[in-house]
Amino acid sequence: MATVDERGLKQSIKGGEISNVYFVRGDEEYLKRTSVDLLLNKFADGGESFDFKKFDGKETSLDSVLAAAESFPFMSEYTCLLVTDFPFESLTDGEFNQLKDLISDMPESTVLIFWQFSQVTGKT
Repeated sequence: MATVDERGLKQSIKGGEISNVYFVRGDEEYLKRTSVDLLLNKFADGGESFDFKKFDGKETSLDSVLAAAESFPFMSEYTCLLVTDFPFESLTDGEFNQLKDLISDMPESTVLIFWQFSQVTGKT
């Protein structure tokens, strides 16, 4: 998974280089918010798309995210999922492997954005 800064993200979106998974993290809240806004504007009509779903990672099961990621868009080009503060560190080995499998075989019509407000520690 490539790492890009805000400028690189803008250039890749402008150039049509689309990824199906984005992991937005860091210390600068403004830059994280700007990056998420760029992605939502590109893939979810600014978060207003019928095919946009937002999950609070602290209150959402991995199964809910996995099921939503497998759904096809109805009225948009993409199903766009925004998951905030997902507790990666509390995943079991089996759940972690499920997530890795999804990321490695993400449907082309799905864009999954993990937005971490706090620092993440855990498995790699």
